[in-house]
Amino acid sequence: MEETPALPFQRIGECSSTQRISNHEVMLAIGNEEPFYDLYCTTLNRAIDMYVKAGRRKFALKLHGFLAALDIHRGRLESALAIFTSLPAHYAPHMWTSLESFMLSHAINIHAELEQP
Repeated sequence: MEETPALPFQRIGECSSTQRISNHEVMLAIGNEEPFYDLYCTTLNRAIDMYVKAGRRKFALKLHGFLAALDIHRGRLESALAIFTSLPAHYAPHMWTSLESFMLSHAINIHAELEQP
């Protein structure tokens, strides 16, 4: 009996993930926090620009919230606070109250954590 060749999805496990990735920036980001954060922020900022150009303002503002969340994760609370406090002004004219209150809540929590007056 002849042996049937392996299907593409069966051969995937034979290579390590680093052998299949060709993008140099992604390779640097794997297992390295700073290059990962840089790549993530660059990609997110490009997505924000594209959403704005496409008239999808709400999605762009949500991505700004993701950047602030990353700043919290990285311990950059001042930066996260600046983002979270600026976002509600953008949400208010559009009556996106749930997003506005979510961002304000995060801003208040960070403000308290920083022990600012």
